[in-house]
Amino acid sequence: MATQVNDSHDSDVSLLTIFSMFNSDTTDSVILNKARELCAEYLGGVWGQIDSTKLKLKRMRLRGQAIIGEWFYQTDLRYVVLKVFFNFSMSFFFYSHGFGPKLLAVFPGGRVEEFIPSRNLTKEESLDKNFIRNIAKLTAEINDVDMPLPKSPQFVTLFPAVVTIDDLENELDEIDAFMKAQKGPSVFCHNDIVPSNVLVKTGIDGEEESFDYDRLVIIDFEFAIYNLRFVINKSAGNLGIYPTAVQQRYINDHDTPEKRKQNLLTGDRQKDLEMLRSEGRRFLALPHFFWGIWNIICMEELEGSFEFGYVPHAKDRLIMYYRFKENMYKY
Repeated sequence: MATQVNDSHDSDVSLLTIFSMFNSDTTDSVILNKARELCAEYLGGVWGQIDSTKLKLKRMRLRGQAIIGEWFYQTDLRYVVLKVFFNFSMSFFFYSHGFGPKLLAVFPGGRVEEFIPSRNLTKEESLDKNFIRNIAKLTAEINDVDMPLPKSPQFVTLFPAVVTIDDLENELDEIDAFMKAQKGPSVFCHNDIVPSNVLVKTGIDGEEESFDYDRLVIIDFEFAIYNLRFVINKSAGNLGIYPTAVQQRYINDHDTPEKRKQNLLTGDRQKDLEMLRSEGRRFLALPHFFWGIWNIICMEELEGSFEFGYVPHAKDRLIMYYRFKENMYKY
């Protein structure tokens, strides 16, 4: 069994190594052949008939490896999204509940997804009340999903004991005890809702008609687990409008006796809003700590495979954690 696990991990590393060398200006034939091979094997059909030299690849983002495969088949332009990651075992469940793009295929070390013509939400749009309300609606829908996962908050258990810096270990122990003492419900959470993980659907040519807020799609559930309500990554980056708008929408979307009971709401709108507002403030430091540790782990494990500033990001996150740590006991 151990040999199988190691072989799988080696396969994942091999794919990461291959695709981390991707350059859209001078695409290596090894990368083209591997992309064609994966699509042919796991998608089948006409993908098995194409010449890899006719395949066009484009990198979507640098945090992880996500590549768009594009090619012409007769008169049709076909797109898929090829993603290479270490861990994505829960992806099928997210898509089966209607979140994100369709899952087309899964292979050791990655997956192939439907390509959704879209653009990312801009930072300016992420501050817009109308966008925020719709994101809050999607967040509430995610929170209501019943997933085959441990139902207690799992954020602390994501980080292994290899983090040996004494101060950080002590902080982790303190956060663990703090979270276990909380009375708020544990709900299924995305845990990484930021503008780059919110798509705004467009036409295939990128053109947009008059804006419809229902065209928002939340993607990338790699960090989705059960967690305390309102440990929100997005609010950690925007201390102004976001928390209140989310909390108001949360109350609106749980305004039935059954949902109120399940989510520990009283039905007194002002009282519930104040309770949720306190939760948002109390948990403000936590995403900063978790993402600080995440960057440290990535720095050690990925060894510079991706063009991402793990060290400065980790420092910034930990600075913000200590800045807002007092909120854990103030509210």
